Amino acid sequence: MVGRGAAVTFGFVSAAVAVYTASLVLPDYFQPSAVKPRSPIVIGHRGGMNDLPEHTLAAYELGMREGADFIEPDIAMTKDGQLVAVHDIELSSTTNVANVSEFTPRRKTLYVPGVGNMTGFFVMDFTLAELKSLRLHQRSEGRGTFFDDAYTIPTFSEVVDAVKRGRQSNGRKIGLYPEMKHAHFYTEMHEGKVDGQARLSYDFVSEFISFVNSCGIEREWLFIQCFDRSVLMRIATNTSYPLVQLVAGENSPMADSNELFGPLLLTAAGRTSLKQYAAGVGVAKSYLLLPSSGVLSPSRREQFGSGVEWMEDLKNAGLVVHAWTFGRDERELWNAYARQVDGVFADFVTVAVGVRFSFRLFVSGLPLSMTGGGLALASVGGALIVLFVIAIQCVFVRADRSRK
Repeated sequence: MVGRGAAVTFGFVSAAVAVYTASLVLPDYFQPSAVKPRSPIVIGHRGGMNDLPEHTLAAYELGMREGADFIEPDIAMTKDGQLVAVHDIELSSTTNVANVSEFTPRRKTLYVPGVGNMTGFFVMDFTLAELKSLRLHQRSEGRGTFFDDAYTIPTFSEVVDAVKRGRQSNGRKIGLYPEMKHAHFYTEMHEGKVDGQARLSYDFVSEFISFVNSCGIEREWLFIQCFDRSVLMRIATNTSYPLVQLVAGENSPMADSNELFGPLLLTAAGRTSLKQYAAGVGVAKSYLLLPSSGVLSPSRREQFGSGVEWMEDLKNAGLVVHAWTFGRDERELWNAYARQVDGVFADFVTVAVGVRFSFRLFVSGLPLSMTGGGLALASVGGALIVLFVIAIQCVFVRADRSRK
């Protein structure tokens, strides 16, 4: 006869076996590698921007706590040559600058390549001290506004320090993924070629590279991204950090500036050029969809071929493919992970991390899946072992009850 104590003891043993089996079957996907990031990475787009104003130290810290492998600051430069993290070179959409009377005379209209005419208040017309006097607010509708006007614009140096603190407080490596914002336009301003704008004393690109090269972040944990092809080609020999060529969506105004931003970079000729200076591409998520979906126009489909073709070509050449920007739609994230992208830019970090985990669990249990037949068979075997020990436990418990 089997006693209750024996049944309970066997239950604990069964649970231990199940946990041990699961640990053999399912890799620990929550903990990133201590050596380099584990693909696909989740990039906290402008930090944890759902609940907090974007590009604030608090938003970056929240994104790291939510599980982002990298955080993504947009970097611009002030009038006095200081690098700062801001959404764009125009300040109205994210700050209270329009309500500060002393700054009213600085409102102007400039033509910005890839965007067109922009009217408002521009970062390069303000010193760092003046920018620090402004307050940030939520830019996107439908997101939390409770913390509006609570934070100021951070410097790039402050962002780097926040990442280093985040590594300590979260007990894991976290990377940095800065974007050089309108870098070609800054170069033109430095050269005195922009109508209506005084010549800038500082060269944004040089200041950016000088700072990044001395920031102390490991090479595997920092990507430099930019839409401006000419700028990336310029700096390719000036830094050891990997460069990511951003590619604008087909319907973006940037798509008209093919030399700097355009989707023609994904054609066969464009890819040949990319391989000379870039370590990867950051593409609009629409390029991950199959051409038959109708998202791309017939002419674009003919240029690109299938999404698989351009992606496989770049991956075979050793380039990474990151896609932007994902919101709450889990189907889009599943599609991206299924297409085997190397990373996603996410507005909602917890959603992207959760879908990634679910997708990996799903894939690990598919026979002959992309993770390899061995892992799939191990998953099936592990599941059978767990079911077996549960069944044996039920037999012991039933025998114990029948004895009564």
